Amino acid sequence: VSAPPPPPPPEAADSDDPVTRQMIDKRQCRRNNRESFVAAIAEWRAELQERAARAPLSSLPSSSVPARREARGSGPLPLAREASAEDAVRRSLAAEGACGGQQQGSAAEKRRVLVVARKRPLFEHEAARGEFDALSMSPGVAAVHVCHMAPDLKGMFMRHHEFGVGLALGESSTNGELCASAIVPLLEHVAAGGASTAFMYGQTGSGKTHTMAGIEQVAAATLLPAGCAAASARLQYFEVRGDRCVDLLVERGKELMLANDASGVTHVLGSAVVCIGVRSSEAACT
Repeated sequence: VSAPPPPPPPEAADSDDPVTRQMIDKRQCRRNNRESFVAAIAEWRAELQERAARAPLSSLPSSSVPARREARGSGPLPLAREASAEDAVRRSLAAEGACGGQQQGSAAEKRRVLVVARKRPLFEHEAARGEFDALSMSPGVAAVHVCHMAPDLKGMFMRHHEFGVGLALGESSTNGELCASAIVPLLEHVAAGGASTAFMYGQTGSGKTHTMAGIEQVAAATLLPAGCAAASARLQYFEVRGDRCVDLLVERGKELMLANDASGVTHVLGSAVVCIGVRSSEAACT
């Protein structure tokens, strides 16, 4: 009895079988079809500008409710009136009675949270690898253009997701513009004896640190004016990392405890406190 023939080498077996499936990165497919997607986004933006130019400002609906619309959907884009975010913040603080304002009857004017969406520009390395701008900002609306590839990786379609926000800032906006609209009213509330909070939320590299640095400078200039020899401040500086709170004023990052008192006020226990004698707003930021 003769032995069976040896199996063919893997290379030969692979060459005989036709390739019917292939692993392809859909993100790379979107980059490869960049021109088509960019043209579709530009068409959407042009349509938005045309509708905004035709519609009287008083007829534009409020954008307080998030909306989503596909590229093939119908209906007008929910634009918002060009309202002042600064006035909205002051109204919300006045509704609490902390700024001397009277209680307002409207529930919208009693809101205590202003959502600000800020778009950053593309980085050079992102543009170099073929990424493109898929986010549009208009008064009170942030629109995300989601580019999809069909299962055959040939057909293309797009969905436009529109979100109503209190203030929408484009990639050319500055820290000064953001602070003038959304942060200065909070600082005025602090100067009057109240408490204000500003949160930065976003992925790594989205611009949180850049924005926070600008807020710190404006806060120092507003609350600690230069030339006031009697001005002083106490500084606590800590970071929330997941479910931990870490002191940033000590070398090894001491873990801190958070506790609420009987009035519901949150206190940071055990944090280092630095007393600052202020000579200038620049010195307060160092």
